Amino acid sequence: MTPNFALLIEKAAIFPAVIQYEMAFQWLDDIENELQWQITLEQAQPKLEFVALAALQQSNLKNNSKTSCPTTF
Repeated sequence: MTPNFALLIEKAAIFPAVIQYEMAFQWLDDIENELQWQITLEQAQPKLEFVALAALQQSNLKNNSKTSCPTTF
């Protein structure tokens, strides 16, 4: 447990049980949402990498075609 988290628990302990219960409920909900968000990002990572690579390749093709076109006067 980190020092900040330990301090959080220590400070929360001064509240009455009903408030501690509500805090715990909110924190557990936040933790569950964060875990779900991390799973979503992890699952999306391969797609994001594919899209990023495709965009980079498309950008490289555009840049190469601009520089390789002969100029006519």
